[in-house]
Amino acid sequence: MEMVQCLKKDMEEIQQTYRKVELTAGAQAAHVLKEVEEFQKIYRVLTEQRPTSLGGLRGPGAVLDLIGVTSTINNHEHHLDHILQSADQGQKVMDALYKMREELKNLQMDKMMEKKEEEEREEEEEEEEEWKEEEEEKKPR
Repeated sequence: MEMVQCLKKDMEEIQQTYRKVELTAGAQAAHVLKEVEEFQKIYRVLTEQRPTSLGGLRGPGAVLDLIGVTSTINNHEHHLDHILQSADQGQKVMDALYKMREELKNLQMDKMMEKKEEEEREEEEEEEEEWKEEEEEKKPR
């Protein structure tokens, strides 16, 4: 019975840890979403500020147009700053996604471990009940 209490206490601690990780993952997801929105805003600024006289495509091709010879030095530096900010923002997003992926893998492993421990506990309880029943049957009446 004492062993069952210890296991129950361990299970409660695992559940508390799981809840904390779940909350952390949710907060990180919100943070990553915010980072992606900032990245999109910078990208929009880049594509909207590109010189229209180039007549090139809007979208990904616009970034290449920004680096072209037709830009003035000041514009070029301004756009280069935006490109660098976009690159930094993109790297932050990727780092956050990799970190979240690792935490989710760990969380999945923890769930599998909890399930396995629960199954083992149930087996032990069943064995204990069978043992008690056998002992009861052996006792003279």
